[in-house]
Amino acid sequence: YSTALEYFLRLLKPDSPYYRDILLMLSRTYFAIGKKVGKKQYLWQALNYLQLYFIAMGDRELPWDYYYMKARIYESLGFYEQSLAIYRVAFLKAKTEKERIKTTVGIIRTAVWVRRPDVVEEYYILISTAKLSPEEEREVEFVRGLMLFSRGDYKKALPHFLKVYRKYENYLIDNPEYYFLVAENIYRVGNLTLAEQLL
Repeated sequence: YSTALEYFLRLLKPDSPYYRDILLMLSRTYFAIGKKVGKKQYLWQALNYLQLYFIAMGDRELPWDYYYMKARIYESLGFYEQSLAIYRVAFLKAKTEKERIKTTVGIIRTAVWVRRPDVVEEYYILISTAKLSPEEEREVEFVRGLMLFSRGDYKKALPHFLKVYRKYENYLIDNPEYYFLVAENIYRVGNLTLAEQLL
């Protein structure tokens, strides 16, 4: 990410035909760094570049990428209400099945945090019948565990979280804050040794 950042910043010139694309890529890169290192200043920087992208777009229609990225940044900053609202706009902007699935997973995740079971149920139906890629499957598996965890049903959440931990651990590595949730769930069902290993 650091190398990508260096190249993008070097190419960032307002007269460049790629100016808008570079702003969006800078936002994604700062977001990825922020998620990886767990420092919010990178997330705020990602939001700043996204705002510059919004300005640079002028009267042009904003793509799905813009709304999805903005929702993800707000979610990572802990502004779940705002994130949920933006994810729902992104859902309307989605043009492909992949975009719809990614957005739906984001909607469910944030709806769990803001305790909106009605929204969780409404959108969960949409992905429960969808054909998922391996990447989407790991996200959906985590969301299934998260839904049960939020209801306090830790025993039912455990198989989903353990599957993510054993089969899709790089998903947890890419989202380190989720390690804490998995560890907390394992702790609540009484496996203190494994919970300690995760923390």
